[in-house]
Amino acid sequence: MRVTRGFGDVSQAFARCVKPRDPAAAALVALEGRCLATPDAVTEDDERDALARSVGGYSFEEFRRNTFSIEEDGWLDVWCYDDDLVTLGSRSPRLGALRHAEDALAELRALFARRSPSAVRSLYLLLFGPLQPFEQFSDELHARERVSHLVLRREHDEPLAELSGVFPALSGLEANRADLPALLGEGNATLESLVVRTSKLEPLPFLTPASLPSLRHLALREPAVPKRALEQLLASDIVDGLATLEISSTNHAVDFPFDVLLDGRERLSHLRRVVIGGHLVPAKARRRFASWKELTMVSHDRRELLALDLERTGWPFGSR
Repeated sequence: MRVTRGFGDVSQAFARCVKPRDPAAAALVALEGRCLATPDAVTEDDERDALARSVGGYSFEEFRRNTFSIEEDGWLDVWCYDDDLVTLGSRSPRLGALRHAEDALAELRALFARRSPSAVRSLYLLLFGPLQPFEQFSDELHARERVSHLVLRREHDEPLAELSGVFPALSGLEANRADLPALLGEGNATLESLVVRTSKLEPLPFLTPASLPSLRHLALREPAVPKRALEQLLASDIVDGLATLEISSTNHAVDFPFDVLLDGRERLSHLRRVVIGGHLVPAKARRRFASWKELTMVSHDRRELLALDLERTGWPFGSR
């Protein structure tokens, strides 16, 4: 059985780790993490000040390696990034010279040679290339249930083989809409967080309480949002079990149907946080949501959601 952490603990550990290199970003992550654990623990002024201090940007150099780990209380949390750009060599010869899956796997093998897989509390994977090598690796080490979060950012259109159930303790998943049937199959009982990358908001047949009974966080990233589609989503049963709902886009933020969301505010009153895109949204539109303290209009670099992204997918935006 994989040992889990409390909501907000991962972001706090990450903040302690990056503080020596980037104290302003660490302070922002820590503050956001406290807010996740105890929503009323942070004032709006505190958050505004922390955001202002980090305005110069953040890089999180710790994530620039293939693998990165944090050890606390005898437990390891491990992040593994595989750009696998060799698979893109036919599109851009320049990319073919960069590192690929073998480098990431070699570092993971070295780590697990030093430490038993049983010491790993969570393994976070962010993959641009094939998933199968990492599936085989975790199978060899009897570590499949250590994989807690998977971000799959495939850059090619080949159909994805059936992979539902490969990681039985998966808590967070981010993937393209087209890949989700292969990843989810008929459902996933352990999945708490789902991030769907899609170009248009439309009905998703797998989004039901029966197929995803543990789902608490749903994010739909970069969609154009027709009014009718938003009305259908807000009326769907999946919303009832959520704690956070995100429907955000950078390019389509100004075209969001704000009226529909405002009309559905009572329907969403149980949510701890609602997220929509805020990039270039004018002040007049923002003022309409001034009294909705659970709503966040997120910037293009997602600095308001660094801790939430760490907890839900394991990877703060901009770290890769």
